[in-house]
Amino acid sequence: MLWSNCMGQYNMLDYLGQYDRQSSKTMAVIRKLANVFCGTYQKLCISKLVDTKFVEVDEQIMRCVVQRIARYRQEGGSSSPQPQQWPNLGPLLHKMVHEYPDSNFDHQSIIKFHIITEVWLSRYIPTGTAVDRESSDALVRVCRMISRYMVYLLANRPEMLPIYDGGQSSLRSVAWLCEDLQGADVNDILHRTILLSTKDDIPETPEECRKEQLLEIEELWVGLLLHAASKSRPEMHAALLARGGELLTFIWLLMAHYRLGDVVNCPIEMTANATIGQRHYAF
Repeated sequence: MLWSNCMGQYNMLDYLGQYDRQSSKTMAVIRKLANVFCGTYQKLCISKLVDTKFVEVDEQIMRCVVQRIARYRQEGGSSSPQPQQWPNLGPLLHKMVHEYPDSNFDHQSIIKFHIITEVWLSRYIPTGTAVDRESSDALVRVCRMISRYMVYLLANRPEMLPIYDGGQSSLRSVAWLCEDLQGADVNDILHRTILLSTKDDIPETPEECRKEQLLEIEELWVGLLLHAASKSRPEMHAALLARGGELLTFIWLLMAHYRLGDVVNCPIEMTANATIGQRHYAF
């Protein structure tokens, strides 16, 4: 088995046309032709081909994963874990997760968190000493890489995620959601559609993203990543291992080694709404 040590990256804002100014002339022409001749679903398929990138899985990514797994092991699968505090993301998490506990993990959750992450990271301004700036820059990179990796899986390998329901229906659902976002600016996306509410009910997004907010964004995405690995299907990982595997596959294997995940009856749930048996929670 030979792993490329790479993780896919797909930024949904590329598909929505927010970053066209950064595209090459060739990419700009492809986008314009797709907009003229293709429907929403076809445009998303083309965007997957031209906008998907691959980056190296660095030490910082794996350190975050290993540290979160170590924390779960210390909890010992308690049925009453101490809830994590979210002083910055709390209002958003409450609206997007806790208000709809039955929806659990779905494609809309990934897209919502992804676009909010992209917007918040774009507002990060390096401050402090050189060491502080280096630490914060590393946090930005980890948040962005995991966020874009989850969207890459959603767009390119939906069968690996717990939302998979066969065929291309998940991808079509993403396309339908994105059709409502097409042409809107980022702030309008956040207020009008992503949070699925009226402006009066939506917590204000920060004008500037600080390190304490970056730390919570990192916690959010690592929790989602391990939740997805916990709920993924073993047969999908087995099939991918023969072709080198995905990052999610190796996280799944590491979790299984430490007796974590659905495969060993110690799941990582989205939220602590049910407290039965040996389980952990992403939030």
